[in-house]
This record gives sequence, structure tokens and C-alpha cells, in this order.
Amino acid sequence: MTDGAEPELLRVDVRLHETTKLEVIWNQGEIAHPAYYTDREMVLARSREVRDCLQRLVRKVKNEGVQGSGALLKELAGAGYRLYDALFYREEGSETDPKEIRDWLKELGQNFRIAFRVDHRVHIPWGLVYDVDPTGPTGHPGGDQIHHYEDFWCFKYLVSTLHSRIYLFGGAYPESADSFKVLMALNRDTFNSASEAPGLTRPERDILDWIIKKYGDPAYSGRQLIERWNALEKGVGEKVRLLYIYCHADETSLAFDDVDRLRMYDFKQYLKRDVRGRSDPACLVFLNGCSTAVGDPRGGFLEATGKEGFCGFIGTEVKIPSVFALRFGVAFLYHFFFEGLPILRVMDCLRREHWPVGLAYGTYCYGALRVIPSAEWPRLVKPEGNFCGNPLGAAELQPRT
Repeated sequence: MTDGAEPELLRVDVRLHETTKLEVIWNQGEIAHPAYYTDREMVLARSREVRDCLQRLVRKVKNEGVQGSGALLKELAGAGYRLYDALFYREEGSETDPKEIRDWLKELGQNFRIAFRVDHRVHIPWGLVYDVDPTGPTGHPGGDQIHHYEDFWCFKYLVSTLHSRIYLFGGAYPESADSFKVLMALNRDTFNSASEAPGLTRPERDILDWIIKKYGDPAYSGRQLIERWNALEKGVGEKVRLLYIYCHADETSLAFDDVDRLRMYDFKQYLKRDVRGRSDPACLVFLNGCSTAVGDPRGGFLEATGKEGFCGFIGTEVKIPSVFALRFGVAFLYHFFFEGLPILRVMDCLRREHWPVGLAYGTYCYGALRVIPSAEWPRLVKPEGNFCGNPLGAAELQPRT
């Protein structure tokens, strides 16, 4: 992504077609390119390869550190390139040759951002698409520095993904951080363990303490979360604009202890917002646990946060270490509230600052959302350093079975 002018938006509509195909339509402004079809199972298989490579990378960094991770990063780039190739694979019935779309995209340059709009339970890590063959003559030597890997689409095009049902009920324009209400829900034991672990710094603790002091004690169970949400929805004050959840998780559930699980269909059924008009506020959800972006054939959090009154979620593509996840979430709160960056820029900063484990987080929400920092808030110190350089945490945020 080049600096300077704000990038132009390209929208990619991806829909299920005849159960075995994905229909893909690229849009630039008011111009829509003819549709083409690709093989759904091929795209899903390549997505699994990407996530498998990313999981091995995260575990390597957790156990051994970043140095020497170049081989796994090159392997991840290769899996991302195969996903790129699958995205532009031509199935029978296509109105256009996807190679023409691919060539058109290359000719546009890089001052663009890409937003995917998807439906029918299409859970693809679009930000990890990689559009240069890392084994080809223009490939790189496979080092572990980030500048070798700018061809991941999360860097090149600031990729975001929205469920096709999402419409903006408010949130199109920045508002004051003072009115942007936060509701936190935490796995108490995991949060206490991670917050007391070596590596968490005083600035990070100060940010956490301030957010909790301003917005109230977190919910520590699924029932508390539902009760707190519904009480706030029925009240006369501001509605929740950020639901921040830090807990054990998997593809379809959030775990607040060994037996207390909030399934994605519980989320859909019980965390509701009565939307009366397009000016009503939309809620962003941060699902800071293992594999929350992965979903499965029954559905996932993409759909659960794609209903009325929500503008999507930030989630994870793989299992993540508990201390890294906590610190990453705190850094997100700092960039968003204290610096006023839009979500797309926040996530770009975090992936770069906390390379390479920051690749584990995907942007599945309205990326232009931002707030105006409050002059009344204290001037807290920004968290510094690459969190991958410190202990990431022994535990993964995955429910015990």
C-alpha cells in the first residue's frame, strides 16, 4: 500500500453458485466487471493450507522466536499464492476469463484497498492471499524480515471482509471516543494469568485499567455477557459500539471456563439490537481467542456478527498464545481510541509492529470505522516493541476438551 492519498476502494462480491462454485464479481466504483466462477472446494482447500502454514509459523515463533522463521514464512507465502491462483481459476459458465481480471488488477497499481463482501458461509482468509510466486524467478530469498512479504494482500491492499448482510447503521462518520461505549467480556482465569505474566508492560496495564475504569467491570461468563448486553440495549444511554471478548475459543464457540461456552448461535440469538433506522449505531466485535475467523460448514462468527446492528468482527485465523493475544488486544485499543486510526490502519500497524504473529488476525468488519480521540482522556504511553520478541504465553486460547 502506497503512502499519500487515501486508497480507492475495490469491492469483490463472492457468492455461492450451484453449491460447487463461487461467483466472483470485481467492482471499481460504479463499474462492475462480468462475473466469473471458481471452484468452491479448491478455494476452501487452499484456505486450509494457508491456515495450516500460519499455525506452524505461530507455534515456531512461540517456542523458538522469530529468528530463523524465513522458511515457514516462505511456505506461508507459497500457500497464499496457491489461494491467489484458486481465486482466479476459471470454472465452466464464467462470463469472463478471470485472468483478464487478474491482469487488470496488476495494472491498477497499489493505491487501492480491497473489500470482500461474502455470503453463504464463505470463510476465507483473503488478507493472506499472496500474488507473487515465491518460488519463481522474481521470488525472494526467504528471509524473516517483513519487507520480503509486502505482497500479502493484508499489506498490499489493506484487505477487509464483510458479510453481505451488513449495512451501516451509523458508523460511516467518526464520532467522539467518549460516546463510543465498550463492553468487555473476559475469561477470568486466563485473563488474570496472562495479565500477570512476564512481558506485559506498565503502559499496557495502564491502558487496560483505564478502559475498565471508564466502561465498567467486564462480564466473566456467557450469562453475564448476555445480561449486561440486554440491560444496556434497554437503557436510555449509548449503545455498545465495541464488544471486546478475550477468552478461549474455537471456530464456533467462546469459552469463559471449562463448561461455560457461548456458541455462535447463542451469539446470534441472544445478543440482538433493535435497529429502527440507518442512523442507529452498529457494534464492532473483537473476538480475541483461537480460530474465531475460521468457521465451519454450520456457520461461524462471520454470520453471527453480520446481522442487523453489527458491523462485523476482528478475529483470528489460527490458535494464538494467550499473552500475545492480550497484548495485541491492548495495542488495538490504544491505536483505535488514543490515536484515532481507522480499523484498517490499526490492523496494518499491528501486523507490522508485531510481525509475523500479527498475521494471525483478520479484518472481517467495516474497515473505515474510527473515533475522534477525546481531549478529556489521559495521555497514556503507547506500547512499544514487537510483542513477538517477548514470551508469547505458554497457553493457547483454545477451549479444553
